[in-house]
Amino acid sequence: MVPNWSAAVTIHCKYDWVIILSDDDYILDVNYFTDIAKIFQKFIPALILSNTLFRHESNKNDVIHKLPCKGLTDGNYIFSIRGVAKPIDFSLSSLVFRKIDAIRFGFFDRPDNLTCDSEFFLREL
Repeated sequence: MVPNWSAAVTIHCKYDWVIILSDDDYILDVNYFTDIAKIFQKFIPALILSNTLFRHESNKNDVIHKLPCKGLTDGNYIFSIRGVAKPIDFSLSSLVFRKIDAIRFGFFDRPDNLTCDSEFFLREL
């Protein structure tokens, strides 16, 4: 998994900003990319987080993950409330991040590091 993300970001990605959408991930909001474009018109954020819907394929149950904040939020605040949002703080599939930061921090350098998304999130803040 991590080696695939690494190749996607460092080799195949030709743009400055990245979203990793795995084969079992979907974007349900038809305005998702339009909303992101509007953010870039006003701000240059470190990263963009969004709400997520998790579907458990084994039992078809949906769990909505709502972020514990809205709009432009200071990274120190996000860090201070880490662990509040359930089931998880954020999902890599709902994260838009800068390619250069992923490379600079070595986000995907260790192929066995399945917590690289959490580490990246904390470093960006």
